[in-house]
Amino acid sequence: MVDGKVLGQWLAKQRSIYNGELEGKSLSDDQITKLNAIEFLRRLPRSDMEWEGRYQLAKQYFIQNGSLDISCNYVTGDGVPLGRWIYKQRRIYQGVMKGRVLSPDQINKLNDIGMIWDSNRIKESWMAKYQLAKSFFNEHGHLDINYAYVSEDGTRLGKWINRQRLVYRGNVKDESLSNEQIEMLNVIKMIWTNTANENLWNDKYMLCKDYYETYGHLNIPRSYRAKNGVWLGNWLYTQRRTYNGHFPKKRLSSE
Repeated sequence: MVDGKVLGQWLAKQRSIYNGELEGKSLSDDQITKLNAIEFLRRLPRSDMEWEGRYQLAKQYFIQNGSLDISCNYVTGDGVPLGRWIYKQRRIYQGVMKGRVLSPDQINKLNDIGMIWDSNRIKESWMAKYQLAKSFFNEHGHLDINYAYVSEDGTRLGKWINRQRLVYRGNVKDESLSNEQIEMLNVIKMIWTNTANENLWNDKYMLCKDYYETYGHLNIPRSYRAKNGVWLGNWLYTQRRTYNGHFPKKRLSSE
């Protein structure tokens, strides 16, 4: 069985190829015939198909990153200028592009994936998430936030923290942090480097060692927090899953 998310991505890619959006790629006559047989390509006018294909890419980005805070220069791995497309939708909505309008259905779809219509709100959105991170730091004294952590208002704060780190390291194409943003994150002890992560691992290991020496076991529930607020139980659970190969891109060193 094909996962629904994977199928949606594949269908969006077929539309993009059909519309000539992916350089060097095309559908054969046989492939077009097969897609037409299920009314996939004929279902929408060409302009609507192009919009739907880009929308599916934007939706995929939102699912992966939790927002549409995309640089105007952002290009997908397949070469689609998604950042420019999102910027264009915002301009159409604002009435800047004469003769172009978004349908109510298109507006609703973009609202569903967190579209920020006012460009000034992009900065406001970053600041709002930063304030949540700052509140967490003020309460706990660190930014040791699990990737899956969600704040009380529903913000995927763990994902956001991780993304700032990736942007800082240059791992997110066409995106960057301003010097002011970097300084603000430094104030709340943002962990930028792998060396800092290794030190953090050692700190948590020492907490586990202290627990073991006190109680004689490591049967720690996932919800357990150490006195300094570190989610020690969840960290230990993650180490166990890493060791058992549940995270293909992560592993524990022999040491």
